[in-house]
Amino acid sequence: MISIFLQKNANIYDGKLLGLAIKLFIFLCCISICVDMLNGLFFFFGFSLPISLLTKFLIMLVSMFVLLKDKYIFSFVFLLIALFFIIALISEIDSGMLKITLAFANAFKIIYPFVILCTMFFLVSNSKVSRESLLRVMKLSFVFLIVGVFVGYIGVGNSTYVGEGDNGGVGTKGLFIAGNEVAACFLVLYSFFIFRLLFSRLIVVVFFILFGAFFSVTLATKAVILGYFIVTLFFLLWRLSYCKSKSKLNFLKGFFKLSILQLFVFIFIFSMMDYYHFLSFSILERLAHSYFTNGLVGLLFSNRDVFIVDLLSVSDLYSFKNILFGHGISYFDEISLKYSAEIDPFDIFIWYGSFALVVVFFLYFILLVYSFRIFVILKSPSAFSNFISNVLVFFLAFFMGHVWLSGMLSVIIATSNALAYVDLLKNKERFIKERELTV
Repeated sequence: MISIFLQKNANIYDGKLLGLAIKLFIFLCCISICVDMLNGLFFFFGFSLPISLLTKFLIMLVSMFVLLKDKYIFSFVFLLIALFFIIALISEIDSGMLKITLAFANAFKIIYPFVILCTMFFLVSNSKVSRESLLRVMKLSFVFLIVGVFVGYIGVGNSTYVGEGDNGGVGTKGLFIAGNEVAACFLVLYSFFIFRLLFSRLIVVVFFILFGAFFSVTLATKAVILGYFIVTLFFLLWRLSYCKSKSKLNFLKGFFKLSILQLFVFIFIFSMMDYYHFLSFSILERLAHSYFTNGLVGLLFSNRDVFIVDLLSVSDLYSFKNILFGHGISYFDEISLKYSAEIDPFDIFIWYGSFALVVVFFLYFILLVYSFRIFVILKSPSAFSNFISNVLVFFLAFFMGHVWLSGMLSVIIATSNALAYVDLLKNKERFIKERELTV
């Protein structure tokens, strides 16, 4: 009925309605992390208000309305949504309505990133959104993320890792609920902005790198610390490659010196914060305890390997239905287990089966390959930062949760890829004009 109405009123849809929907979509994307921050604030004071979920649902509705302009993209997204809702329904077929609602909510988390991504690519492909608007989304997301985390220093919010006994915990995630989501969002935003400082003054670059180290220690997750080092080292390689001296020896010397300097700066910030009790107790103490208690695997996976074993021990993997469509979340919830291993591919598999996992894996892999293709064509620092972000998002999901299933990250990673696509389209336009001039 919607498509029939729009066909009869095509001029209205193409004019006012579509324009308003696009503005609303961009506005909601700009404040998405701010809404997550407010959601955490309510949660901190004991109010359980699902404003974050409602906002994401509104973004999804607006996205679908915008995508009605292209019947092929709309059909693809609609079929994807229908597919995951059907899988969620099959996985919870023996459960009550409450459990089916929970399954739909988690299926929504899986679908949401692809709806945002498709909408972004549609807007860029049809010149419906400006580069400045997309940059505004990234800038405001970064500001809201920083504010949301740093309010933890004034006692508002939660520790990243809850301590035991007299220990208050390690790090702070501020007003945000999931520390892993914050880590993934920061790494994508940090990568995005630092590569845009490639030709900036040294003092600006140093300040931003120091800020990245400070934020990483504040959040205090292994993923964000390791990701920070990876992104920063790649950035230093790019910056050194533009140095006047082309000697490989000088290049390696410069890279080694900067790497050592970065390490010492990181240790200094970490030591000062720990000494003045900005963090409740030592990160090193927690890492050492994890290593000696659970070994190297336990240190790397933060006991998620134990969660996997526990969930597998009660799984029925001999059932064709469970292998293909999953057990459903309620199956694990009813037997008083932690229903999530906090490793996204594994969670998708046990909840919704191998079929859903293959679809999600394939879509993220395609995004990774496409971002690499854009980098190969453009060979620009911004395209490389986008590719690194996609690599981190793809592989971090195998070591922690709330990456592929992250609502916060969805808008950021979609906008990053959309901006890379904008650069690709501009490059094609420039190539066509140059070819026309030579003819």
